[in-house]
Amino acid sequence: VDNRGKGRKGKRTMSEAVQKVFCYYYLQDCRGGRKYSIPRCIEYTEQWARKNVPDELPLPDYSTFYRLAMDIPEPVRVLAREGERAYYDKVSLYTRRDYESINSNDWWVGDTYTCDVITRAPDGTLHRPYLSAWVDVRSGIFVGWYIDFCSDSQHSIYALRRGIKAYGVPNNNLYTDNGREYLTFDFGGRGHRAKRVLADGSAPWEPPNIIQRMDVKMTNAIPKNSRAKIVERSFKDVKEYIMRLFPSYTGGSPEEKPEALKGMLKTDKVPTDAEFIAQVNQIIEGYLNYQPYYGSVPEDQGKRRIDVYNEHLRHVRKPDEDTLRLMMLRTTRPQTVRREGIKIMVKGRPVYYISDELHREYTGKKVY
Repeated sequence: VDNRGKGRKGKRTMSEAVQKVFCYYYLQDCRGGRKYSIPRCIEYTEQWARKNVPDELPLPDYSTFYRLAMDIPEPVRVLAREGERAYYDKVSLYTRRDYESINSNDWWVGDTYTCDVITRAPDGTLHRPYLSAWVDVRSGIFVGWYIDFCSDSQHSIYALRRGIKAYGVPNNNLYTDNGREYLTFDFGGRGHRAKRVLADGSAPWEPPNIIQRMDVKMTNAIPKNSRAKIVERSFKDVKEYIMRLFPSYTGGSPEEKPEALKGMLKTDKVPTDAEFIAQVNQIIEGYLNYQPYYGSVPEDQGKRRIDVYNEHLRHVRKPDEDTLRLMMLRTTRPQTVRREGIKIMVKGRPVYYISDELHREYTGKKVY
């Protein structure tokens, strides 16, 4: 009745012009380095009002301007103040995956993780390992992984081969990012980097790659869209359940770096490469894959991940050793057969191959 508190709800004493000036400062484009706080926007608005509309002074208090800022739709606020990337991550349209319709081995998702541990090489140097891994989308278990000390497409192939030997060939799709360890001409194809048309107008010809010989599809995530790959969440488990166990744990950021790390690296407690690989292999296979399922399917909550995998396994394609070896072979790029034959690089040295049939039937033609 006396116009206190909620009696003033929805009413403001400042003019529309003052409100627009405040919103102008509050919704400044963040790309220019400007993301003014509400008190700073009030100060700039007051300076504008003192010069242009002195009758509007004094301006209302902070709470009035705060309510005005919060009345701006959240998508507009985020896009204007934080940019398109934040808008896409926080408030854009979101579609939930239908995990109930996915069976085990239908989709595998892969990525490479820089381990948050420092290990000691045989020559005494310190470095950080890389974990290339494939995770089953339905259950969240690690089906194949490989540890080495550089990021390379061959390590992704080793991890995939290990997964196929243990669980069979994935039935439908492999889901990865756009990294070079997947988008190479002889593994998954070049993806969006591939040339559609050559200079002469013809379509390029490439040898069949490993993914095509497996008879599966490779789907690549939208660039800079890590939330689409559930393997990122699996790597959080690797960090919590495995990496923190080692005394040379480095943390995932400078803020997480242990204070005692620098002194510890001077001791003999740093694990060797062989020790680290053996222990991580054992923990993933015998412990991590048996952790409770925490995915999006309510009826599977609380079950062990390996049990979820087995319950929803409908079809297994398990090749014999000879077929698997042939299927996972890498190829050269197309090359023209000449009088001296074809050249293959083996450990950095050229090796030439020629035969009567190759010379007679394929001279001048492209082979791989």
